[in-house]
Amino acid sequence: MPRKPIVRRHFNGLSVERPVRLAMKTRASVETPAELRGSDASTLAADWATNSERRANLLSNRNWVTRRAECNVDTTFPRLRDLLVENVEEATALDTDLSGGYTFDVKNKADCVIVSAKPEGRPLSSSWKIVKFVKGAKVIEVIRYSKVYDKTKRESAFEVNPTWDAEEGECRLVVQGRICELWQISQRALSGLFSDEWADSN
Repeated sequence: MPRKPIVRRHFNGLSVERPVRLAMKTRASVETPAELRGSDASTLAADWATNSERRANLLSNRNWVTRRAECNVDTTFPRLRDLLVENVEEATALDTDLSGGYTFDVKNKADCVIVSAKPEGRPLSSSWKIVKFVKGAKVIEVIRYSKVYDKTKRESAFEVNPTWDAEEGECRLVVQGRICELWQISQRALSGLFSDEWADSN
């Protein structure tokens, strides 16, 4: 009969059989339980992706000095200006009621962007709407101007304050205590400009 392989071996007086069994037990213990298979697999995958993204963000945020130095209006204002131009061009190109019977224009200056809406088929003196974005030292101020016949109104709508988030290593755009994305700021400022609701409400 062939000899059975030797299972138990010794090294310096210690048996390696027990460590082999422990390793097998450990390997089995990390297998996915049956209750976590199936529909929960997508949840586990999503959690893993989220954690992986978080680790990647932590690595990228190591260079926090540069990121913090760029968290200011000088960096934010050009990005907002480009988005405003893009949004106005999209609104002009759309053949829908979004225009509210107005034509739009954007004027760029060194420290401000002026978005205006002029009525189609009506004299300019009857009504007009303007949103002005002014770059200050620390904040971007959004001002609304409007005229409906003999009634003119100026309103300081809100301010955009670039704020460094030390916990997450990110530059946040804070508007009236809330964190906003650039597109939310554009929407908040221009949505009334793209309809008659703003003019009628004044």
